[in-house]
Amino acid sequence: MSPAEPSTRGLVAELEAAGQAPGARILCPVPFVTGGLVEPPVVPRFLEGLQAAGAEAVRVPAYITTVGLPGPEACAKEAQLLQQGFFDAIAFSSAAEAQGLCHLMGGKEALTSAVRAHGIVLAAHGPYTAAGAADVLGLPVPVVSKNFSTFDGLVTALAATL
Repeated sequence: MSPAEPSTRGLVAELEAAGQAPGARILCPVPFVTGGLVEPPVVPRFLEGLQAAGAEAVRVPAYITTVGLPGPEACAKEAQLLQQGFFDAIAFSSAAEAQGLCHLMGGKEALTSAVRAHGIVLAAHGPYTAAGAADVLGLPVPVVSKNFSTFDGLVTALAATL
């Protein structure tokens, strides 16, 4: 099954349209979110969507999503470059990345003040990631891939902006 909209919402809609959701038992490998990060809303929304469509969604924590480094000191050089305006853009492929980046760059205010001060472009791989990153950052994420079935869409969106 390949949904018209390449997202969890698209998958649920496709299952419903095909009449395959009611009574289906679906194993859902999802992240175990830890380290101070918050589970992205796409995960519970997907599971709830399946259940609302009549499927039995079985959640399995198949991988771990956590902050990748022990703390801001581990990427002090990158944080300094961010504050100096070295970067033209920040590209997100998940809302959890925005959370982790805030932590590693010295906090939300440090990250967002650098973005504002230097006009750093915020980009996201699809509208759901853009909304999640915007919620985390408290800033709009204006560059959003229109074709988010592959990362080519994000590259295309960034290339058109930079």
